[in-house]
Amino acid sequence: MYKISYNITANNKSSFRSEGNDETDFIPENDIPLFQRNTLTDVLYDIPDIPEETNPPADDDDVIYAKPKVNKVMRIKNESFEEIALLGTGQFGEVVLAKTIGLSLKDLRLDKTDDDKFATVRVAVKKIRENQSDESIIALKKEIKFMSQLDHNNVVRLLAVSAESCQEQFIVMEYMENGDLNKFLMDHSFTDSHPPEENELSPNILLSFCIQVANGMSYLSSRNFIHRDLASRNILVGPDYIVKVGDFGLSRNLYDSSYYKVSGKAKMPIRWMAKECFYGKFSEVTDLWAFGVTVWEIYMMSRDYPYSFMTDQEVIDNALKGFNCVLLEKPETCPERVFSVIVKLCWSKERKTFAQVHKELVHADQRLYQYCDVLHWN
Repeated sequence: MYKISYNITANNKSSFRSEGNDETDFIPENDIPLFQRNTLTDVLYDIPDIPEETNPPADDDDVIYAKPKVNKVMRIKNESFEEIALLGTGQFGEVVLAKTIGLSLKDLRLDKTDDDKFATVRVAVKKIRENQSDESIIALKKEIKFMSQLDHNNVVRLLAVSAESCQEQFIVMEYMENGDLNKFLMDHSFTDSHPPEENELSPNILLSFCIQVANGMSYLSSRNFIHRDLASRNILVGPDYIVKVGDFGLSRNLYDSSYYKVSGKAKMPIRWMAKECFYGKFSEVTDLWAFGVTVWEIYMMSRDYPYSFMTDQEVIDNALKGFNCVLLEKPETCPERVFSVIVKLCWSKERKTFAQVHKELVHADQRLYQYCDVLHWN
């Protein structure tokens, strides 16, 4: 689900966070961009072990940081769910829509109060393709371990894994009925047959999407999780306009054109990447850069893709200019105050934290406070 980067420094969660006024604070002068190296795949997909102790930053009074807790994840057999439809394919295999059979909602972490409450619920089942490499199996086990720590209203939950006796291995995740945000926005975009006055996505709803994603990312960041591929395609939409950060491993198949394959190596989402990413350096602030692009996508209603006026090579050349690069222009529907938050806190040398961005976005429109209370964001 997540590509994870843990730092083991004493005082700062992010080894690559810029604290000064010079870009050389986080980009060594003699460093070589990833697309000029031969180690790209290792840099992108090497997931280190969790350190026994983590050291969150002490400079943000608005966030309470806690040591990650590994929750007990239910193990189930194939007979515990019935497949309904194929959702797509990913790195490890197929992802199918299924419904549960005779499973306790509390054991699935869907109900925290009733031990005896059983109901049929729809879930997304990631089926693991046979003959995986040892490296893939290790990565998969780490994915399960990391995901078992996550419990937040704006992050997709891991519900169960296959029993050890199962011949076919699988992961069960909560199902978001409205699919990914990219397609959801396109389906509600303005067209000749669907004029703006009929569009049900009000300005408050679009801003709520941004706030919810920032909320989920703030939670992940507080646990030292780095997503590395934040974009509208990796955000899932549930009922009542609830959105959650996630990645079923589908996006690189369903949205292949959003990734650029560099010199025969791994594909990279270059149009969402900050300069540091091209040097193999990922942190909260690089996720913040991608979040800014994601906000741009939301207000564009996915009618266009970032830097569509540039070729892939031009996008790379532009990104390597760092803070002197050409930035995306404000979408017409995006409030000036919201876009100023993105430019200042996500795309500048003063990039901050997701907690601060979340706070500023909520303040961007006082009328949203009541709507936030209805959604019960934590």
